[in-house]
Amino acid sequence: MSLYKLLLIIGILGLLFASNLNTFTMLGKLSDNCEEIKKKTLTQKFIVESFKNTCQKKGFESLNEWQVTCREMFNLDYIAWTEAEDFMKVSYEKSTGKLMYGRWISSLCQGEVYCRSE
Repeated sequence: MSLYKLLLIIGILGLLFASNLNTFTMLGKLSDNCEEIKKKTLTQKFIVESFKNTCQKKGFESLNEWQVTCREMFNLDYIAWTEAEDFMKVSYEKSTGKLMYGRWISSLCQGEVYCRSE
């Protein structure tokens, strides 16, 4: 094998390695983004579902416990709940339960949820 062919093969392999290295770097970033989205989704789902369950007398003993627990679990900057009629007009024609409202904010996510209590 001549030196020319050897250098050509090394050059081609170097180019293939460089292009694959960029691909693997992008795959690593994509994987990190997927993990962040997964964490955000699971956080949102837990907060919403636990709020609804607490309003239905399942899960946490009270909305105060829900608030404290979620703040600690997810390092939330802000989390609060109130009766929705404190800030909006609520109709009780189709339901007798009070309409409850929850809101949270963190660096990872933010959201709000409504639920009728029993």
